[in-house]
Amino acid sequence: MKTRRIYPFETMVTEKKPTPLDVVAEKIPPELQAGRHFVTWSWTWRPGKNGKPGKWDKPPTDVKTGKLASSTDPSTWCLYAEVLRHYFKGKCDGIGRVIASPFVGVDLDDCRDPKTGHIERWAQKIIDKLNSYTEVSPSRRGVKIWAKGTLPKNGRRRCGKIEMYDGERYFTITGHHLATTPWKVEERTKEILELYSELFSQKRKKRPRTPATVHICSDSKKALAAAMKDEKFKRLWAGDTSGYPSQSEADQALCNKLCFYVGPDFARIDSLFRQSGLYRAKWNREDYRNATINNAVATVTEYYRPREGKKERQIKPQKLDFPSWVMAGLAGEFSRLYSSYLEVPAHFFYMTFLTCLGSVLSDSLSLASEIGPQPRLYTLLLGESADDRKSTALNKVVDFFKWSVDGFSVCWGVGSAEGLQKRLEDSRKLLLCFDEFKQFVSKCKIEASVLLPCVNTLFEANRYESRTKKTDIRLEDVFLSLVAASTLETYENTWSSQFTDIGFNNRLFLVPGTGERRFSFPAKIPDSQKYLLKQKLAEVLRHVGDGLELDLTARAKKLYHNWYVSLERSVYTKRLDGYAMRLMSLLSVNELKPEIDSDIIKKVVALCGWQHVVRAIYDPIDADNAIAEMEEKIRRVLKAKGAQKDRELKQSTNARRKGLWAYNTAKKNLISSNEVGFNRKQKTYFLRG
Repeated sequence: MKTRRIYPFETMVTEKKPTPLDVVAEKIPPELQAGRHFVTWSWTWRPGKNGKPGKWDKPPTDVKTGKLASSTDPSTWCLYAEVLRHYFKGKCDGIGRVIASPFVGVDLDDCRDPKTGHIERWAQKIIDKLNSYTEVSPSRRGVKIWAKGTLPKNGRRRCGKIEMYDGERYFTITGHHLATTPWKVEERTKEILELYSELFSQKRKKRPRTPATVHICSDSKKALAAAMKDEKFKRLWAGDTSGYPSQSEADQALCNKLCFYVGPDFARIDSLFRQSGLYRAKWNREDYRNATINNAVATVTEYYRPREGKKERQIKPQKLDFPSWVMAGLAGEFSRLYSSYLEVPAHFFYMTFLTCLGSVLSDSLSLASEIGPQPRLYTLLLGESADDRKSTALNKVVDFFKWSVDGFSVCWGVGSAEGLQKRLEDSRKLLLCFDEFKQFVSKCKIEASVLLPCVNTLFEANRYESRTKKTDIRLEDVFLSLVAASTLETYENTWSSQFTDIGFNNRLFLVPGTGERRFSFPAKIPDSQKYLLKQKLAEVLRHVGDGLELDLTARAKKLYHNWYVSLERSVYTKRLDGYAMRLMSLLSVNELKPEIDSDIIKKVVALCGWQHVVRAIYDPIDADNAIAEMEEKIRRVLKAKGAQKDRELKQSTNARRKGLWAYNTAKKNLISSNEVGFNRKQKTYFLRG
């Protein structure tokens, strides 16, 4: 038997691992952020074959299991917030999105100079033709275009350095937007079909795919024994198609699994599939069988090998940067001046300034909308104790406003709702300020206290009432804002049912940051510069006057509408649209604008996109996964036991063990998506369909 020569570079890592571009989360279009279509990826060395050198590859990974994801298996995908949480904790090298309707992805490979950014002429023509959202790939040598449209069925998808897909593939996403292209994903059906026709107009004979002879495990029985430890494989092998829209998709998922465990061996995959519970008459159709196995061989890029004490690769956590380009106007000037003299992150000053400004204008600034949102914020500066200079930011900004604005009312902590009522009797506009948020959290946990529901209600309302035998609290026409400094540990203590059941957590705008040691002896900020800022603040207040209602320009309305309708349904996006409306009025007057234009909307969307990611990262209980798990429990119970009363459903799903907040949110989600119904007469929940 003739043996093939094994070249050294087939098994050795011969290239240095690339350094990928950081993900700029706030610049990824909202329409691409929507849906459960996301995976992560990490650089993986792919050995060469038949004398060819190996290369670094980017196989998709399932966040939930840490195993390979599949672009044809939705159960291995997750939400945008989940992959960003994974990425910013340093558990992967990048994120990706599976291409699905209505999107088409166009990959232009090796067309960009990574140093100069120059794009080759052939690629620039395609970019100009499609004129839709385009970004730089992680290697910096290529670009990826996202557009809305479709491709011809069963057609070719690759032509040299160009690839086009409308499904069954994933694209990496970086957020490094190509400046000459639109910020949103545009409808380009006509242009896509024209490009496809230009690339594939010449009919070529399709070469039969010859599977590579990579025998990962020569013994099929041993490969199957290893595969049976995989619960998903075990269910598919037994013929269980639950969780898949059709048996064809289950067939594809099993073939992908077989390819992973036995390698890209067409004959062995076919032979093993025929032994599974999914085997049926349709499998004997050559076109269906070949297409399914070929797709598995093309999709799976990494194969099973037993691990022998291999240490898990450590990746340095990524830094989550505040979108500093939004810091314009007076708040931006203040932040840049003070952060140049003090060791405080500039965005701590910026968000605290906006919070104070919102408190001053809370009864005089709004939008030309029926809901009339007020510019009041509940801002929480997050960081480690002492090192991150949170209290410094609070003190300096509050001192500036007390010096600049007559009657600026601040309360540095309250212990009860009664105490808050007394302060609001002195001034109906009040900034509640805590340089230690722990003080507020501990007071809220006192059994008889109504401080938490009072502050919670006043976020959206201007009144609160609570009457008991011992207390009589009645607040009318009051305007409460809040800014506080908190450690991560204190914030995590608010993720108890006492806070989450009333939605307090998503009323907070989280601002994490880290101070840097720069000034051993900080110099004084010149009084002349402070006085200039004071004059500019007075100009902002004159701009608002006794009352100002701001409207949006036509383009601003369109931009905001597109973001609003594509906003992901998640626990991390709760009240983000409300914050968007509060911020757009604040940012506009901060820049002395007479109306809210598209530039302001872009800044608001960037801030809210950043906040979405921050919430996901700093959620200590992984709320979305907890809710998704509870949703599935509710489905299974109602399917197995039929209609259930609320008490019975709680018992069957162990709701109290997981937390009533997760249970109630999951139940609400299922009802709103029309999966679960409620019989008012019998007071029972039932599974629809």
